[in-house]
Amino acid sequence: MEYSERVKIIEHRGKEIFYFDFTFLRAEEHPWVMDVALQRALQSKQKEILYISNVSNTHLNTESRKKAKSIFTTLHNQGFKVKGSTMGITGLQKLIVSAIDRDMYFTNDIEKAKDWLVGDDKL
Repeated sequence: MEYSERVKIIEHRGKEIFYFDFTFLRAEEHPWVMDVALQRALQSKQKEILYISNVSNTHLNTESRKKAKSIFTTLHNQGFKVKGSTMGITGLQKLIVSAIDRDMYFTNDIEKAKDWLVGDDKL
């Protein structure tokens, strides 16, 4: 499987949004997608990283959480501001993700996620 295909950039109202597709992956595959995502974010000319993670039909585990926290720390240490939305999340997963990013927006509607990300809210 080519994990780089699971990291895309979409445009919405003139802003770039990273789209991370974790659908139908095993939890142990998440770090590979996260590595691709981090490399693309670090290469970005933007200092504000907007992203949508789609975790429909997948599972999160402790390693996924640790890897995500590490990526957030790296981005913040490199001067990036990060704002994200997560789609397809269950109750337990919501608790895990909220522990990583308390400002996360949860929705199952990609248009709502894009609108929220490019809204007037400060990063």
